[in-house]
Amino acid sequence: MARRESHFRQHAMARYIYPSIIIVEQDRGCIKMKIIKMFLPGRFEDAHAYMGWLSVLTCDRSIRMYVLEEVADRINVMIPQSAPAATFLFARNDWLHTGQFSALMKNPRTLQAFSNIVETLSRSLDNARPFFQESAEHEINLSSRVILDMRYYNTRLYLGADDGLYNVDVNWNEATLSPTPHKRLETRCLSITTGYGVVNASCADEGLFSGLHEFGSDRNKNGSSMNKVTDKSVRTGWMGYNIVNYRDNASAALFNTKHERRADEYNHEKSVITDIEKIPFNLNHLYSHLREKYGIEESAIQFAFNSSSVIFINTFDGYFYSLRLNGQESASPRISYSKSYKGSGNRILSASPIRAGLVIETDDRVLLFANGEWLTLINSPVLSVRTFASSKRFQHLITITTEEGVWLINAFDENSLLLSDGRKRFGKFTPDLVLPDETLQVV
Repeated sequence: MARRESHFRQHAMARYIYPSIIIVEQDRGCIKMKIIKMFLPGRFEDAHAYMGWLSVLTCDRSIRMYVLEEVADRINVMIPQSAPAATFLFARNDWLHTGQFSALMKNPRTLQAFSNIVETLSRSLDNARPFFQESAEHEINLSSRVILDMRYYNTRLYLGADDGLYNVDVNWNEATLSPTPHKRLETRCLSITTGYGVVNASCADEGLFSGLHEFGSDRNKNGSSMNKVTDKSVRTGWMGYNIVNYRDNASAALFNTKHERRADEYNHEKSVITDIEKIPFNLNHLYSHLREKYGIEESAIQFAFNSSSVIFINTFDGYFYSLRLNGQESASPRISYSKSYKGSGNRILSASPIRAGLVIETDDRVLLFANGEWLTLINSPVLSVRTFASSKRFQHLITITTEEGVWLINAFDENSLLLSDGRKRFGKFTPDLVLPDETLQVV
């Protein structure tokens, strides 16, 4: 999501003198959700997990980098009775869903033992500051007034700012950034999405711009040219290989793409977009289903967003709907079925998937929507919320930046640890939030 512009920091940091880990457990029938939080105080604007690192954008316009496995190792050493919970929760989420781990968790005593060390970690950690030792910090040489979005993709850092889109090359072996960011666009960039070798830049009334060949041997030093796709965009999402563009928070259009399979040893992805169709499918016709089935007019829609196969709708009067789609790649998708849920009663500002459900940012708090239930993650306004559903290591991880610092949050359904098949992980609520396996990046 695009970072919130912030000009004032009036909240005292005294109540966050020490980072802490908190656990919340809710048993909702078919899920047993655990939410574990760790807080890193500081004057930050955003935070992103990638390539095993936590990269934090500071208010001094620098990137501070922490190796998350080293953070977890320090926790395991200093709180041995909780080892190795920190590694699973904050560094290697992928280990939670291997066949071997699932087989171990089918033993009730083993599952209870793992649950116990997670809870021990939450009770034992009263000062996590020694675990976050700066491994590297680098200035970002930008004259931009505000950085609105940041995203890592295929080892490169992309920054959306009030004066354009930039990319910064990163040497991950040495944890160094190129001293000179390359400017890709000259217009205000609100939001960035990446995938399948493409970077999409949403630039409000200036339009949506996309660059192809953003990885591997096809990528040049300064990046590909950014071509204008359409005349207005506040954000985009992926629906399979296709791009969903939002002209505003409610209006969506689907741009079909052409793709081919690649076997380049340097690519993290097996399928690559080679072209974007010029004429989109307007998805607003799908909203007629809401009117016919639920009596909801299009004017009542406050916020719409999508996953790989589902469009989610939040209305001004607090109702929440999901529309599951199917259809051919070359045709407009159709609704296979829909479902209504009890809404959060809040205005949605952003939505991001994790393996356990949806992370929803509202005006005054951040929520987890899982199995039709709304669970509170942070009960205050925030600057940014990020999840990493298409990553390999961090599919459970959430970073939330506030005026006081960065929260690292792991949310997982304990019952899902019994399942090696990820398609079953959502219980009754299965929105196919995670991108196809072949798009997973080793992050």
